Order: sequence, then C-alpha cells, then structure tokens
Amino acid sequence: MVGAHGLTPLTFAMVGLVFALYVNGANLLGWFPDKEGLALTGKTVAVAGSLMGAITLLFDAIWFVAGSPFGTAGASATAQLVFGAIAGMYGLLWLAAGVAQLRGWDLRPVGQMCVACIVFQVFEIAVIATWNPFTNNLLGIEIALALFLPVLVGFYLVTHGRTGPTWVGWACMAAAVGSFWLAFAPTGIATWLPLS
Repeated sequence: MVGAHGLTPLTFAMVGLVFALYVNGANLLGWFPDKEGLALTGKTVAVAGSLMGAITLLFDAIWFVAGSPFGTAGASATAQLVFGAIAGMYGLLWLAAGVAQLRGWDLRPVGQMCVACIVFQVFEIAVIATWNPFTNNLLGIEIALALFLPVLVGFYLVTHGRTGPTWVGWACMAAAVGSFWLAFAPTGIATWLPLS
C-alpha cells in the first residue's frame, strides 16, 4: 500500500483503533471492577481507548486526502477516498464517544451515530466488493469491516438499554483482532499473516 506520495498511516490508525476497541470491550466485559481507592471510570476508558482511536483514525483520514499516498488519479484516488471515508467515520465516532465518556455525558446520541455508521459501513463494504482484481488483502479488509457491524449494532443497543454489555464487549474484542490484522497484513509489514 505504498504510493508515489509516501506511506499510508494505516498501521498507526489501526493501533489506535485496537486500543479503542480493546479498552471499551474490556470495560463492557466488566474487567475494570471498582477497587478501594482505584475507581476506573468512563474518563479512564475515554483517555486509554476512545480518544486514542479518534486521534489516529482522524490523522489517517486527513492523510488519505491531503497526503494522497496512493496517487491522485483513477482507481488510486477512489481507493484512498473510500479508506479516508472509513477512517473519518470511525474517527469522528470515537471522538464523540471519547468526549462523552470524559465528560460523563449521555451516550445515546453516540449510539444513534452508530446507526448512520452502519449505513455507511454496508455501502463501503459493497463498494470494495466491486474492485478488480479482488485480492486476498481485499477479502481480509472486507472481513475486518464486517466485524465492525456487530460493534455498531451493539453500541446502539447498549446505549439505549436494549441489550446487556457482555456480547458487545466480545464483539469489540473480535473487531480488535480484525483491526490488528489490518495494521500489519494489507500494509505489507507482515506477509506471513493469513490473507496477506
């Protein structure tokens, strides 16, 4: 994924996303019980997870448009616009979640944002499915993107009190694994990973 204009910051973005998914997933799974003298709150989850994902994803989205690592014409421009849209969508979502967690605000509007993200995500998956040649890396990207759909549905349901947090926490963990794969395989860092 290297173009004439420089390296893509995808790995950097995915590291932040892994932190966001892992820390929020662990929180939903109840791995941070209150202890005497140490109450891990939404503020800690915001800083150690959500805002890290927001910062790295928004940097990635801006770089895909401003830095144009794949080039500025044809299919290369289309690909980076799609990847910029995905990173921007999740960057803004995690920014909203992180600020809301940090401030102790109602998370229902963030859950509502997930409904719009589901529509975007399905469209983005459909667009990538039309690319030719459809490589193993694209298949892996599609699988990773599909892993985010249960997270989006779960965040909507849990913020609106329509489901318990446990399965949403596990969905976050699965998406964190997909994000970890995205950090290394499509970028060419680790060609030994499955689907690279």
